[in-house]
Amino acid sequence: MPNPSLTTARRIDPALLDALFECYLDWKEACFEVSEAYARWRQAVSGERRTAFAAYRAALDVEQDASEGYAELVACATGGA
Repeated sequence: MPNPSLTTARRIDPALLDALFECYLDWKEACFEVSEAYARWRQAVSGERRTAFAAYRAALDVEQDASEGYAELVACATGGA
């Protein structure tokens, strides 16, 4: 019996694949920045914790935006939008 995922595969525009890859890389970079900001917050001394936490929250916002953009593009590419 043939593999259903192979028989239902469709061609995706190379420009869309490039955009997907770029969005994925943006999201992964944002994830890395969240991790780094969290580590800085955890290591911050008392006088710097508030600023470090604000930077961590900002990194989370950037990561959320990147993940939502990536999810929207994946949905578009897979017919889920």
